[in-house]
Parts: sequence; structure tokens; C-alpha cells
Amino acid sequence: MKTSLKPIFPAGEGEDEIAGGGDDGLVYGGYGEGGESRYMEKMRGRSLTDYTITSVLIWYLTYDGDDLVISAVFASIQSSSSSLFVIFMAHAADSYVGRFSTLLFSNTAYIGGLTLLWLFNPWDTRWLIVISVVLLSLGTSGDYILEDVLLDLVNDVDKSQNRTKARSRARAKIWSRVAYMFGAISATLWVAVDATGGFYEPSWSSSLLICIITMTATLVIFCMGHNIYHQGELTKRPVEVFLRVFHDRVHKCNPRQHRLISVCAQDYINTFVTRCFTNFSRQDRLPQNLQTGKTGNEDMVVVKSLLKMFPMWGLFFVVSIISATGFTFFLKQYSNLNVSNKIPIQVFGMDQDLSRFVIPLLYNRIRCLPKNEKFKIGVGMLCGILSCIFAWKVEVYRLKEVDRLVDKDSTTSMSFLWLVPQFCALGCMEGLTIEGLLKFYRSQIKEKSLQSYGEEYIEIVMGLGKAQDLANDDQEQDNQVFPDNHDQAQAN
Repeated sequence: MKTSLKPIFPAGEGEDEIAGGGDDGLVYGGYGEGGESRYMEKMRGRSLTDYTITSVLIWYLTYDGDDLVISAVFASIQSSSSSLFVIFMAHAADSYVGRFSTLLFSNTAYIGGLTLLWLFNPWDTRWLIVISVVLLSLGTSGDYILEDVLLDLVNDVDKSQNRTKARSRARAKIWSRVAYMFGAISATLWVAVDATGGFYEPSWSSSLLICIITMTATLVIFCMGHNIYHQGELTKRPVEVFLRVFHDRVHKCNPRQHRLISVCAQDYINTFVTRCFTNFSRQDRLPQNLQTGKTGNEDMVVVKSLLKMFPMWGLFFVVSIISATGFTFFLKQYSNLNVSNKIPIQVFGMDQDLSRFVIPLLYNRIRCLPKNEKFKIGVGMLCGILSCIFAWKVEVYRLKEVDRLVDKDSTTSMSFLWLVPQFCALGCMEGLTIEGLLKFYRSQIKEKSLQSYGEEYIEIVMGLGKAQDLANDDQEQDNQVFPDNHDQAQAN
């Protein structure tokens, strides 16, 4: 049954108003009958694929190419570009084509990347790896749009009169975690290579095929509900807002260099970034939803509020670099570990994600800990330092064990459990710092049209940190720090 466009929260409710609302104080969107099941199936399919292939892309590329450093480079490219694509996906979804069309494009790209990996050996042609990585990045960058759809779903299901923004977000997070854990468990038990379910012995080819079939089936089910989801008016400009702030920040830090920009280029930049606050709309948009009444002073208030976040984002850049090591270096350490029973490498991702979800809940329930968001971020940074210390001590001991081996490709006496503490500490760091930074962002940004883009702006910083990790991998390759594989290079 098709539902009509309707307000979820009335105007003027302050904190009870859901994030992402229109400028008139109304939030539009929702699902009709069966929408929740379609969403959950789509989320489960993406989670299954993320855990089986994307999260361990370095391991898959190493299996096919036998070059750990280059595999780490391509895995870092996929991870960093995915984070950077998030804001552009949000821009397309909220400015031009809508969430449904953006999700359709994202999932189609995801399936295309998986299909290329399944049909061809990516190392036969280098450009094939690049295309596959870009398609996978476009696919994984649509996760936050699914979160927005889930938020609409939660509000549509909740018929009570005391609905609040905090409760809706909490329920949406729980639903999302349930779907992701279902996919993670399915991947670890039955689909991933070295799965522990015992029904059969999956290979990379069979795992890719299962993910392709699952993603395609869930996409078809999701598309069947295209006529019962309504997003509302497309009036947001998150990319242009970010460019405006970045442009003003560069001008403030480098006024002399800024004056060297040609007049024509300067006029173009000013014209482009000004649109973030003067949204020229298509004729079919409702006049009351357009942001055309802001003055220059009001623009600067919003810009200054975002500029205040730069020091905190600088701190989070360090967090993002540490987080990126969990996707590359930490997984490299899996080499030569003793796995008496076949254990899929995805268990470390589950350990990290579980810690990331649980630790903020425990932190908020411990009364003796300050609830200040800056202190929470500091505790998260401490967890990141502990994660690096754990990884350092494990690597030192692991290399000593490898030196004793006659065959450098054989296993040592070290158990894979040695890696669990560093992944656990890494998840604690991400959970505390991201939640703390997100709440700090919402407390600093009073503009309603920008409050809902905290996760996307944080992902930009995360992508830059991953790009820095990618630069480190390139330097290792150029300097031949890892000439043949991870262990021989470390021995040198």
C-alpha cells in the first residue's frame, strides 16, 4: 500500500525533532507495509559481503597475487576512497536523485565489482583491479544512506506520541547492528574461506558467487518496495557546504597564497561554494523548503561553527591513521600464525566491531567516568595507543619466531589469539572517539540542515587518514622495505 507524504514530527519540538529535517521543521519519509523486512534483507546481504570479501580484501588479493605490500596498497585505496565517496553519495541522495536511486546505483556498482573479481584473476590485468576497487568503493559508500532509510523506517513503525530523536537513533542503531551481526555470523560460519560451519570447504570463488547471488536477490527484493518509500524534498548540499568551509579555512591559513589565485578562478570558486546556502532548486520543489533567505552574516555564522571543528578533526585524523592499520598491517600479522583448526580471518573483524559497539554502552553506564565528550575521546585515544603497543609487541615476537623457521612460509607456534587484544583495543578506540566526536559535532553545529551530516564529514577525515596509510604502503614499496612478502621484508 502506498503511503502519502506526511510529517513525522511537527515543527518546533527542538530536541525531539529528528535530525535531517527540512527547513520548515518537518521531516518526511517512511515505509509502507513490508518496508522493514526489505531493509533488513538488504542490510544482511551487504553485511555478508562486507565481512566475506571487502573487509579482508588484502587477504583475497594476496591469495591471487602473492604480493602482500601491493595487495595492501589496493586494499587501502578501496577503504580510503570508500570513505571519501560517502559525502558524494549523501550529496547525490539529498540533492539530486534521492536515496532510492543512489542506493540502486551503489548496490549495482557493488555487484559489478564482485562479478569482476569472480570472473577474472585481478592480477592478470592491473587496470582490472583498479576498476574492481572503484566499484567496491562505490558500493560500500552507500551504507550511511541505508542508515538514513532505517531512521525513516523506525519513525514510521513507532506510532507513539512521545517519539524523540535520541530514541529513534538508538533503535536504528540496534536494528542495524542486528542485521550486521547476522551477516557477520553467516559469513564466519558458512560463506567465508575457512568457515567453521563444516557443511563444505568454501573457496574464494564460491564465496564471491554466494555474495553476488545474495546481493542480487536482496537488491531485487529492495527494489520491489520503490513505490512505498518517500524521501521528501531534495534541498541539501553537503558537499558544497564542506567546500565552502575548506575554502575559507585555506584563505585564513594562507592569505598570501590565496591572493595569487587568478580572478577568474576565484570568481568560479565563490560562485560554486555560495550555492551551499543559496540552493537554486528545480521547479518541482516546494518553495517553503528552499534555503533562499539567508544573509551573508548568517552564512558566516554557519561557516564559523564548522571551522571550530577543525582542531577536533585534526585529532581524529590521528585516530583514522591508527584505524587504517587494522585494515592492512594488523591483517598482515596473521601470516605464519598457528591455526590448529581452520579459523576464518573474519573473526578479527567481528572482535573489532563488537568492541566498537559494546564499549560506548559500557562507558555510559559506568557512573564514575566523566560523561564529557572530550574526555571520552581522550579515553578512546588511550585505547588506540594500547592497540599500537599490543601490535608492536606481537610483531616483535612474531618476527623472532619466523627467523627460527627453515621454511619462511610455514607456521609458527604463535596462536592467532595473540591478535585479539589489539583488534579489541582498536574497536574500543573507534567506538569511543567516533561517538564522542559525533556528539561534539552536534553540540557545536546548530544549523539543522548540517546536523545530520556528522557521520559523513567524519568519514572524510577517516578517508584522509586511510590515504595517509596508503602513502606509507607506497613508501614501503618504493624503498623495498617488503621486497617479496611481509615476513622477509621485516627480517631485512
